[in-house]
Amino acid sequence: MSDDPVPALRTGTVRWFDPARSVGILVDDDLRPYAITRSRATVIFPGQRVTFTAQAGPRGDVATHVEPIAPRLTALPEGISAYDAAPVIAHTLGETREAILIHTRRLFTRCGSAAVWAIVEEARQIEASGGMLTSDGTRRRTLGGVFFALMKERIGTKPRSTRVAELPPGADVLAPAPAHLVSAPPTTPPSAPPASPAAAPITWTDRVALIAPLAAGKASTVKITLIGRPQGVKETAQFTVLTLTQTGPMPALPKGIPAPAQIPPTTYAVYIGGKQWRKVADALKDEDDVLIIEGMPCYDETTKLITVFATNTTTKLTQQAKRPTGGDSPVRS
Repeated sequence: MSDDPVPALRTGTVRWFDPARSVGILVDDDLRPYAITRSRATVIFPGQRVTFTAQAGPRGDVATHVEPIAPRLTALPEGISAYDAAPVIAHTLGETREAILIHTRRLFTRCGSAAVWAIVEEARQIEASGGMLTSDGTRRRTLGGVFFALMKERIGTKPRSTRVAELPPGADVLAPAPAHLVSAPPTTPPSAPPASPAAAPITWTDRVALIAPLAAGKASTVKITLIGRPQGVKETAQFTVLTLTQTGPMPALPKGIPAPAQIPPTTYAVYIGGKQWRKVADALKDEDDVLIIEGMPCYDETTKLITVFATNTTTKLTQQAKRPTGGDSPVRS
């Protein structure tokens, strides 16, 4: 018998989930975030209560063995949007293709949640009773295939298409569609679908769970610009090294990007070639002048600082003095 401890079963709530890749984020009852990776649960959607076990991942906590507390839905959650309902219905039907999600969202928007879910239940009943064969009778349809066959029969959707036939207001989706709706679009444009409610913003705390399942790509070029005035400088025969610390404030960022309330102090160790330093050293004797450094950054595990290898170095007043003659480029070694 193994002496390994049994992982504790926890409960939480799904914050975000991508059904196509089966990854997402959930938070436990203490609002601690966990990454969802390759979930095998039948239905997971934002707001779903789940049980899971936790383990440490390379970039943060990861939720494993994620299972809905109520795995078989009997109705859609009240007030769920078409965008969020599509993966719920698709997972219930065992479908994850992007075209299926688009198709399901249009069905939901046009026909309403009650009508779409009624056909989901009818498809389940047919599947439980022995299933439905394909039109040529050669094989049995999947549960998703039964659902879309019923939808096609009811409202006349075109096969292999994500376009839903338009129905006039008040039409009964459970009744066969009139022939003219199958063969031609309506003469009056359909009403605009209701706007989906805005998704909950991703917070700075959520970033760990977002990053955890990602595989790192390759950056071919990395550049950084530092502007500031050093206090301590160490000159050698070949180069000069100095440090600069950034403490804020936080710049304006594009809407929706998560960010901390305040930038934590970040210190950079800058290595500047001797020739470059000699050209700016005299300018820095003016207490109103500041350095402008362009270079390649990397993390120094030993010093716990971000190292910057300067490629271009100048000062603010030097640039201003050269601007009338067009020579505003930093000094290159």
